[in-house]
Amino acid sequence: MIDSSEWKEFRIGDIFDVFTGSLLDVKTLKNGKIPRISVTNENNGILDYFDSENSNNARHFENFISVNFFGQCFYHPYKASLEMKVHVLKLKNREFNKNLGLFFSSILNKTLENKFTYSKQLSSSKLKNDDIKIILPTKNNKIDFDFMENFIDKIEQKQRRILEFYKHKKQNGGGYELNSRIWQEFKIGDLFLVKNNPQLNKSSFNFSKNGEYPYFTRTVFNNGILGYVDYLDEEHKIKGNSIAVGMIAMKFFYMKQDFYAGQFTKTIYPKFDNFNDKIAKYFISIFNKNTPLYLKNFVVKDFEKDFTNTTIKLPITTNGEIDFDFMESFIKAIQKECIKGVDSYLAKNIATTKELIK
Repeated sequence: MIDSSEWKEFRIGDIFDVFTGSLLDVKTLKNGKIPRISVTNENNGILDYFDSENSNNARHFENFISVNFFGQCFYHPYKASLEMKVHVLKLKNREFNKNLGLFFSSILNKTLENKFTYSKQLSSSKLKNDDIKIILPTKNNKIDFDFMENFIDKIEQKQRRILEFYKHKKQNGGGYELNSRIWQEFKIGDLFLVKNNPQLNKSSFNFSKNGEYPYFTRTVFNNGILGYVDYLDEEHKIKGNSIAVGMIAMKFFYMKQDFYAGQFTKTIYPKFDNFNDKIAKYFISIFNKNTPLYLKNFVVKDFEKDFTNTTIKLPITTNGEIDFDFMESFIKAIQKECIKGVDSYLAKNIATTKELIK
C-alpha cells in the first residue's frame, strides 16, 4: 500500500511556470518529426508532425505538461510546438520525469475537467493568477515528489500484469481471431443517419443528483455527460439508443436513454434493426479510432456530409451481410476478459484506489 502523511492544496501559479503557444499556419510547414500540440483530446494532444524548427513563429518546449483551453492536460517528455490556445506548465525549481509528469497531468485533468468550455476558455493568465488549486501529497509540509513517483510505479506494475494476462491468453488460444474474418468496406451514410440536436444551454435546465435525463455536451469525460437534469419538454428531448458526438473533440459516445444536449452536438441513428449497446460500442471504437482524421480533415459545418461519406471495414457473413452477431459477441468477449483480468488485482488494491480518490 502507498502511504503519505498528508494532502494539501496548492495554487497552480505557485508551483508551475506558465507559458503559451503561438499562432502558426501549419499549411506553410513541411511534414517533419516535431509534434504540433493542438486542442484535440486524442493522441496526447498531437495534431500532426511538422518541420517547424526554422519557423520564426513556432515556440518550442520540451518536457512539459500541455493544457488546452478546455482544461485537458497531457505530459510531453519530447520537444514540441504548440498552438496559440494551448498552454505550457513547467515545474518551478525542478524538472519533470515521466512519473511526475503523469501524476501531475492526472491530478490537473481531474481538477480542471468540466470547468471550461468554448465560450468560457482557460487562459494562461487564469492559470497564473486565478485561485485555481490542486491537491497534492505532502511530507514535512513540503510536496512529496517521492510519493508521486512511487505511486505511478505501482500503477505501471499493475498495467504490466494485465498485459501479461492478455499475452498469456493470446498464446493459449484465448479470444477471437480477427484475421480469420471476412471484411468488406461500407459507407457510413448507408448505415447511419446524422441529425442536428435541439440544443439548449445548461442554464435552461435544473441539474440534480437524481435527475432523470443525461445532459450531453462537448466534454470528453464521463461519456460526454456534463450532469443529469430534470424533465424539460418533449421538443428538446433526444431519443436514446443512439450515438452522440461533440463537434469540437469529435468524440463519440453511446447514449442508452433519452437525453438533452448542449451546443455543437449531433446524434447518429442506425438505419438497421437490432441496434444495442454492444453493437454501438463496436461502431464507436471505429469512429473514435478515426477521430484524428476527422479533426484534421473535417469542417464542422460539413460534418454530416464528410462523416456519412467515410468508408469503414466491417466483418461480413458468408452470405455477404454485415455480421452483427460477431460484433456483439466480440464486445461481450472483450468485456468478459477485462473483468477477469482486473478483478483479482482490484480486490488487492482497494486501499490504493481510495488513496487516489482522495
